[in-house]
Amino acid sequence: MEELFPWTYFLVSLLTSFGTLWFISTFPGFLSPSLKKVKKATMPEYFFFSTGLILIFLAIANQNMEWPANVVCYFFFLLMAICVWTDMKQGIIPNRLIAAGAAGWFLFSKFYGFHGFDAVWAAVALSVGMMAINLVTFWILEKETFGMGDVKLLFIIGLFSGWEGFWFLYLSIFIGALIALTGMAFHKIERKTQLPFAPFLAAGCMIGIFILPWVQFLGWLYAF
Repeated sequence: MEELFPWTYFLVSLLTSFGTLWFISTFPGFLSPSLKKVKKATMPEYFFFSTGLILIFLAIANQNMEWPANVVCYFFFLLMAICVWTDMKQGIIPNRLIAAGAAGWFLFSKFYGFHGFDAVWAAVALSVGMMAINLVTFWILEKETFGMGDVKLLFIIGLFSGWEGFWFLYLSIFIGALIALTGMAFHKIERKTQLPFAPFLAAGCMIGIFILPWVQFLGWLYAF
């Protein structure tokens, strides 16, 4: 019976990823009026989006967490994946996604016993920290490094990850800077090019959660 579980996770991940991308690409206006003119997802986009989510979901399944924590992780990364898609497609992170993330966190906090105040303080500190970085870079480079959508998304990351979110932000900035510098070195990216930051935030979260052993995702959860 245990041998069926990997296939179960795989099928659920496959259906979830395909269904999610089909919905958001068919009804983008549901997320934001600004996305109404976005073209429907192509087959390569289906492939990469679905493959990424399947790998993430399988990685979560291998964490040996109890089911409430698994549900939280699935919700968090599904939300992140949609934010990455909208940011890369249109350069925005819809407020409805931010609201959905906050509502989801509130429900998880209420029914699963999360440490609410710690997470809220961490989320506020992360958002303020990102805005401070924005002010410094604007003063030095005369351009904003992050958009307000990135600030709001980081707030949601803080709600779900607590103070570990600072590790995720550090990793995200490092990855973004590395890719930007590499792109400029090969003349693929100009200095004033504004890159979508949601993919880097997602990458920072994935590395911090699944690769770095000293970063424990949802460290502020009660022990199940």
